[in-house]
Amino acid sequence: MSKPTAQSSEPAQPTDSPREEGILKKGRRLTKYLLWYILEAVLSMGIMPLIVFPLCCHYLDKDGFGRFAWVFGAVGMVGMVPVSGLCDALLRNLKSVADDRRGLLLRTSFSLAVGVVGVALALTLLGCIGVVETGMADPLTEAPQTVAWIAIIALGFAARNILQVVSVDLTFTREFARRTFWRSLGFILTLSSIPAFFLLGATGFPLGYAAGHGMALALLLYTRRREFIKRPQLDRAMARRVSSSWAVLSVSSFLLQSGRLIHRTTLGMSDAFEEVAVFTAATTVLTLLLMPVNTLGLFGFQLMVAHDSMKRFSHSFLTLYTLAAVAGTVCLYVVSRLLAPWILDLMFPKVAEDALDPMGIMMIGVSTAVLSLATRPFVLKFSSRRMLILIGAGSLLGHLIPALILIPGWAMGLGLKGAAWAFCIGNIVSSLTWFGVFIAGFVISDFGGGEKISPDNLDPEDERGT
Repeated sequence: MSKPTAQSSEPAQPTDSPREEGILKKGRRLTKYLLWYILEAVLSMGIMPLIVFPLCCHYLDKDGFGRFAWVFGAVGMVGMVPVSGLCDALLRNLKSVADDRRGLLLRTSFSLAVGVVGVALALTLLGCIGVVETGMADPLTEAPQTVAWIAIIALGFAARNILQVVSVDLTFTREFARRTFWRSLGFILTLSSIPAFFLLGATGFPLGYAAGHGMALALLLYTRRREFIKRPQLDRAMARRVSSSWAVLSVSSFLLQSGRLIHRTTLGMSDAFEEVAVFTAATTVLTLLLMPVNTLGLFGFQLMVAHDSMKRFSHSFLTLYTLAAVAGTVCLYVVSRLLAPWILDLMFPKVAEDALDPMGIMMIGVSTAVLSLATRPFVLKFSSRRMLILIGAGSLLGHLIPALILIPGWAMGLGLKGAAWAFCIGNIVSSLTWFGVFIAGFVISDFGGGEKISPDNLDPEDERGT
């Protein structure tokens, strides 16, 4: 038996016996975790919409900003999909893997991630080269910088993918301070795009994004080389099980993530880059207002990885939690009505007047996102992989069908207004899907399970299922 790794030792133990540490001590510990996680959320989710996008809008014309937003969104539709399913699989299962096997599981996952991300990046770069070499000239590629931006931003997303895998175990071991540092560093270094813009022009923005995340990954790999680069590097039997769970959860992740960017991409495919600029400004402001709820929802899942059953949560708690989620939806809508126009005018003055009406439509859909963000930790941790696929498919169709009907010229051709309504409808459908599964499966019935579970059983040598 190999020696236990650092990831499997003491840091994970206190959360397994909360009664022994006392309510006050537990409260202080969870508050510390939350504060670190909020800082990570502000840096990783706030730098692009709060700093980079407004600067792009300020220094570029509407077409240039719209084109950058479209490229970022188009790449982002699949940008984090390669490893998001893998990270979810690890977080769902690390609790059930024996202490002395977790290090091998993490190294196996890292090796698989490098291979998959490398292949995806190579195909993307070859596709960009092919577009240039064949001289394709459609509305998306006639500006020479567009294809180059796609290739550059793809490099940044590839680095982010690997960085996520190399830091995923820090969630399980409750090292939130280290996790915050590494997962925020790339975005902090992305601020190098500001001086890069003055030196290189508009291309400086995507270059700063790629360079920032590339440097962060290089530093993290060097720092943790003894944990992630050692023998044995890969276990074949474990790799097969990891790949199976990874594939299913990646499909679910793609279905969920791509839906939110379909509207912007469809607008850009009609060469409506000025409308993309307006749409991006509106969605950015609403996303910022949603960020506190999004942060709490994601943090809830990070805490949930230490639990291996639903028996800690009483029916009365789940009922009150449901009512709180509904109340939060109403509160977010009221706050959005009051603050969103002011924030829009402050951050995106060039397009604020045009974005005000579509943003008013989108507020309804964004407010309902509270329902999905609140219930996601329970559903993602304790639901079957099949259920997650169904949720993802329902969410994607909720965004895709309205987008294809309302936006393009060959359909209803509503353009920006159609994108706003499609965004609103998609968010409502997605939110009610997550919320409905939570109500049906955890509040009304009990398919979350009161017994201890091992969702995917990634380790063939650990069949204990606990």
